[in-house]
Amino acid sequence: MALSAALIFPATATAQPSDDEIAADQDTQQTLPAEDDKIQNDSQNNVSDDALTSTASTDAPDYSNIVCDKTINAVDDGYAQALQQAIANSSNDASQPTVICLAGTFELNNDFNINNKHVVLRNADNTAVVITRTQRKANPLFTISGGGSLTVDTADDSNEIFRYGPKQMPNSATNAKPMSRFAQVNDANSSFAFNHGMVSGINVVEDNANNSGKGALVLNKYGTVTINGGTFTNNVGGDHGDGGTVVDVTSGVVVINDGIFSGNKGRNGGVIYLRDSSTLTVNGGTFSGNTASRHGGAIFAKENSAVTIGQDGKDNNAVIFENNTVTGTGTKVGGGALYVTDAGSQLAIKSGTFTSNRVDEVMDWNNRYSGGGAVWAQGTISISGGLFSNNVAGPVDNNKQTYVGSWAGGGALFVYGTESGKHTIVSTLTIADPENTVENPNDQKTEFNNNLTYGDGGAIFLGWGSEAILVGGKFTNNTSYRLGGAIYTEDETTTYMARAFAEKNYAGHFGGGLWLCPSGQGVNSKGGNMIAVNNRASKEYDKSSAGENDNTDAAGDDFALMSPTKTNISNSFELSDKGWGSDNTKSVVQWWQDGTLTSYTDGLAVNSLADTDGKGKNKGLAVAEDSIRYANQQQHTEQSAPATFTSTNKGGVPQGAGVALKATWNSENGEIDQYRDHANVLFQNNTAWYSGGAFGTNGSVIFDTPYRVAWNKVDADTKLPLAGSTWKLTIKGSDIKQTSEIGRVTPWFSDKFRNQECRTGKGANAVNCWHRTEGAVTAEIADDVWEATVSDQGDFDQDPDEGQINLNNLALGTFTLQEVEAPVGYELSETTYTFTTVKQGLPEIKVQNGGAAVNKNKDGIPMIGNSSSTAPISWTKVDSTDDEHNPLAGSKWKLERKALPKENSESTAENTAEVSYETVYSSICDAGAENCTEATVDTNGSRGIFTLNLPWGYEYKLTEIQAPDGFETPDSATTYVTFSVDLVTDPKTGESAASASAMTFHGSWPNWADKATCSAPTSAAASRAAGDTSCLIANKPGIELPATGGAGTTAMIWAGILLVGCSLAGLSYMRRRL
Repeated sequence: MALSAALIFPATATAQPSDDEIAADQDTQQTLPAEDDKIQNDSQNNVSDDALTSTASTDAPDYSNIVCDKTINAVDDGYAQALQQAIANSSNDASQPTVICLAGTFELNNDFNINNKHVVLRNADNTAVVITRTQRKANPLFTISGGGSLTVDTADDSNEIFRYGPKQMPNSATNAKPMSRFAQVNDANSSFAFNHGMVSGINVVEDNANNSGKGALVLNKYGTVTINGGTFTNNVGGDHGDGGTVVDVTSGVVVINDGIFSGNKGRNGGVIYLRDSSTLTVNGGTFSGNTASRHGGAIFAKENSAVTIGQDGKDNNAVIFENNTVTGTGTKVGGGALYVTDAGSQLAIKSGTFTSNRVDEVMDWNNRYSGGGAVWAQGTISISGGLFSNNVAGPVDNNKQTYVGSWAGGGALFVYGTESGKHTIVSTLTIADPENTVENPNDQKTEFNNNLTYGDGGAIFLGWGSEAILVGGKFTNNTSYRLGGAIYTEDETTTYMARAFAEKNYAGHFGGGLWLCPSGQGVNSKGGNMIAVNNRASKEYDKSSAGENDNTDAAGDDFALMSPTKTNISNSFELSDKGWGSDNTKSVVQWWQDGTLTSYTDGLAVNSLADTDGKGKNKGLAVAEDSIRYANQQQHTEQSAPATFTSTNKGGVPQGAGVALKATWNSENGEIDQYRDHANVLFQNNTAWYSGGAFGTNGSVIFDTPYRVAWNKVDADTKLPLAGSTWKLTIKGSDIKQTSEIGRVTPWFSDKFRNQECRTGKGANAVNCWHRTEGAVTAEIADDVWEATVSDQGDFDQDPDEGQINLNNLALGTFTLQEVEAPVGYELSETTYTFTTVKQGLPEIKVQNGGAAVNKNKDGIPMIGNSSSTAPISWTKVDSTDDEHNPLAGSKWKLERKALPKENSESTAENTAEVSYETVYSSICDAGAENCTEATVDTNGSRGIFTLNLPWGYEYKLTEIQAPDGFETPDSATTYVTFSVDLVTDPKTGESAASASAMTFHGSWPNWADKATCSAPTSAAASRAAGDTSCLIANKPGIELPATGGAGTTAMIWAGILLVGCSLAGLSYMRRRL
């Protein structure tokens, strides 16, 4: 058994993992490659119409040293028996298969079983081989089982030299001859590989009734099939039941590294059919001119199967889908090239070219949920590269009629979730750009160009029960005969869109850039929005034959929001004029009114609403009779931004008209090129005949990544935002629950949202980039700890306002958050917090280990407070007549401070009046006095000496409310002391600390001192020890006391009581005598 090491054997493919498998695999997966090790993306090129060649993803093997173990010539008698015997005697060792070389034309009636044998079939040197069947048999020619393997190869790179099919090869599928499939794999341990050769002109015999079936090349049940090359053309199957014409798979694995698949015809899957959790990986090959009568011109997958097209960073010409077609009518028909169905199925497109594929079906109500000129998909759909061009969803002979309520479209892609009204998210679409490389960080885009639909969504239709995450993509020259020139999203959908830029898009009536239909919702964010400028809405772009009325016209060059026409619903949009990133404080556009809509303008069609009230001409595509389009800034009203538009419908009556706006560029705040060039999602030159030249939605669109968090750093007392905090954000690999848009386990969601330093790898270990902590990197991703440093108004923070921190581009997972640097003048918090990211909202931030959630402000933003740094302030209460200034015990004080504006206060006359004092402590008791039985903030235990620790940033007012016994209490309205506590910066070290100012005396304090102010030493005891008496606060005696203190007063009180008592007793006695 002689065999060169260069021969390609059946490969073991890796299936697309389930969520559970991903979690399990994290225990053994190696660490991710460094950013600098990423593969450079090749350039993207268009494909010519007659391209039928493909580039193999593996090097061509060297066959020069291959030696045949057995050579069988078809001219010899008993060649079938000789082949049978050679297979029976073949190797049981998979590493040393038996090489059987064939020569001539083999007309075989036999069936061959390869059970626990390992066989390579190839042609003898310089000899052509043709294998054909002499009877209409349903049995496969070769059955592989028991852990066996079969490989088909040739002595050179030619495919025609080894062919299976009719003796005379038909020139089209119409002339295909009934024959059985070439091979069948029957168990999980068995495999089949096809390296070179041809399978052509077979009308697959499914059963003894000669019904057309599936799998002209192979029927794979549970095993592995690898196709490294070959030509598969003009085969027919699928009329009887479902099945792929060339390859049919049940619970198996298929890997295609190269090959030409052209002119094949079937019912579902013109080339390949997958069912029951099967896996298909296409790394290379050309699929051209294949046809399905219902689903998937080239590939059909269902029942939780997984399909992967292309490889990261590879040239788009490595995989080509061209001129594939779906014919027929009915609901859920589509996918000119690919059709993937069922909620648990997966489709990943990493690179490749999809061009000139089509669904030849009328896009109307009878064919609802249909379309996708290139792809129709349900489940989890990820597109991280590729070119989609010139694909069409609609009939060849369309008469330019648009369809009311078509519920179909998607020139390139139709995403199906559920039927309308189910209100359940089933499908998720993610579109990203190819992964960046060091040499080419920004050039590559996932492109949708020149696609067309006769329904909605020139490039993409997002159907009910779906969500889309758009963090990349370039949409140019796409056309919809109805809504959404590039993208249309239906009701019951949510779209997350990264920084988007739309220019030179066109609509026949409303919203040349962005259009929200009667139930659409739009939300901008701190991190991004859609900049729509230089778009146009004009009747000249409506090429339909749907007619019009007197008031049919256009409005809203760049944006239009329709009023809700359905009963008891509402819609809304948050309008922004800002830029992105570091420019998100700049107004880059100005918004202007651009036409006036009616309450019943919906932008859907001329006759979209019944004329039940005699106002038909004011509905559908109508504008108000007094509508005036924008001409210049002097003649029109500016629309302030940010602004939120909200409209409702009550009892079927819209409460007001919609909004139509035009944007003009504000060149003072940046050149338009810098925003166009740095947009994550770009829309240019797309056209919708009705509404939404670039993007139209009947659902919800959120201009942000799906997972984010926000919190405010505030003063724990006033709840006012504080600038200057720094945080450590961490997450364990095992706590990351969803991979990034390119399928990597990372704490960020989209590589494109990271700053360029981090993306190119230069800052891979920088504190302001996500990085693994030193010492935590192991071979097990679950043990990795990712860490990033987040600074207020730093690279991570998307909110330009001080103290308001907003992070987007996070993965789905549970993070920990800890403050590492407090705002200047505030105490560092030692609390650790956690949060778990969620979609459509902000996560709760909780104290770690089951603690309570932090409080939120009126906008629902969590607030994390810091206590202000404090400074000590001290004073001593003394007798104004005591030259020794001995402390007096027993006084009480009230402390107030200047009231600051409260959080969220408005600029009313009341709030702008002179600021008054607010009470801090209503009663401060002398901690050293015997009569101080209440709680006190006095930290000095000496009698008559007070020390308080007070936060900085306030002017304080100190008033004596109770003098020591026997002394006068000053008039609190006029007599008091003021001082302030401020931050003081050391000019040498630059460090800041809280410090109390001098005290200022107001009113009629005893004039025993010659100063109106006193300094504020760190403690009264230290001051007195130094002989400083300037911070003493004196009282005048009220009456003479036997001694300083409170004992004499007590004796006088008892004496007075006794005297009054005796007087009363004497008076009572005298009255009795009288």
